Amino acid sequence: MDGYDGKPMKPKADWLAWWIQLIFGIVVGSLLGCALASKGRYSPGWWLDGNLVFPFVIGAGLIAGAFASQFGDRLWMENFSKFIFPDDSDIHQTSFSRLCSVLIGVAGAGMMIYAILSTMKVI
Repeated sequence: MDGYDGKPMKPKADWLAWWIQLIFGIVVGSLLGCALASKGRYSPGWWLDGNLVFPFVIGAGLIAGAFASQFGDRLWMENFSKFIFPDDSDIHQTSFSRLCSVLIGVAGAGMMIYAILSTMKVI
């Protein structure tokens, strides 16, 4: 794609799409985190300590949000082989948006690890 002066345009991040994917991923990941934190279908309650359920669920949401903001529609709509072997046609990502996704995922993993280790009385 050329700019107005005939020079190629620099790739820019589509921040609106990034935010929408992040929010949708956080919602879906939080629901999955609730399912992971529950004891199961037939025994009500949580396997985590009561005050650690929230960090675990939010951490799961942040991890899913990081994946969603990084991979975008490919995460939700592509088949698994294209997800593992991408064709690198995704030009709306910049190094800064990738860094933001990675940092959000690391923060979510840290929250989940903290909740698990605190429940196990390691921390």
